[in-house]
Amino acid sequence: MTSTVVVGHDGSTGSDMALGWALDLAERRRARVRIVRAFERSMLGIGLGNAYVVEDLTAMRSGAEAELTVLRDNARAAHPGLEIDAELVDGDAEHALVQISGRTDTLVLGSHGAGGFSTLVAGSTTMYVATHADCVVVAVPSTAPTSEARGVVVGVDGSAVSDAAIGYAFRHASELGDPLTAVHAWFEPLTSTVVGSALPVGTDPVGFTRDQQILLAESLAGWSEKYPDVEVHRRVVHGHPVRALVESAARSRLLVVGCRGHGTMRSILLGSVSHGVLHLATSPVAVVREHTG
Repeated sequence: MTSTVVVGHDGSTGSDMALGWALDLAERRRARVRIVRAFERSMLGIGLGNAYVVEDLTAMRSGAEAELTVLRDNARAAHPGLEIDAELVDGDAEHALVQISGRTDTLVLGSHGAGGFSTLVAGSTTMYVATHADCVVVAVPSTAPTSEARGVVVGVDGSAVSDAAIGYAFRHASELGDPLTAVHAWFEPLTSTVVGSALPVGTDPVGFTRDQQILLAESLAGWSEKYPDVEVHRRVVHGHPVRALVESAARSRLLVVGCRGHGTMRSILLGSVSHGVLHLATSPVAVVREHTG
């Protein structure tokens, strides 16, 4: 069955970058593309209170539909081999996108919008959609990637959610012909002392690090067998997971994280970490839920 890539677009530079990313993904996967724009009355700034000028509202909706049609036609001309359609949906962007996510494989959003998809990546819409969507959500920054951008980075913690993220990252790296860097960051077991943080008495830091390296290797083993063409690099980092991921992905083409964590360690895939990555990463970020990988 042909997969579908949905991209949110509002006419901003950020959503243009998201559309370009979505079209490239669809080309590699021979997927359908659906361009969606939210028409939200509360964002229009017309009328007084709840009293809207019907003529103005109709004209603005027609204008939005016309812009979306032009966008669709231009995308079709640039990618004649793809099936591309467009739709103007009524309602707020957050709920419209989450509802659509149940009928697609990947949902792509821009980093900074100017209307129904505003304040992305570091905004409430992206956070809401990434948390509630039923598919993979990719947030694309508004800045164009550098010519040196290469590689895929994935956060690993040994959980089922982590495994879904790893699978998505391997597939993407294979499609791009890029190397994959798997990052496992850890804080625990640490205790606070008068001079800072330290491992508890009796803990062997070398041995603990070795255990984390084994966990990382085991998490990747099956996927490496499935994708033998992907060159894999492993990093075990003692430090904050957001910083470890953002720094590792600074020159990558995609950073992949899960949407929640697992276990007693401060997971690299905790919701707060994935949100922090969405705020700070300069590369596109894919948020993968356990059942979407």
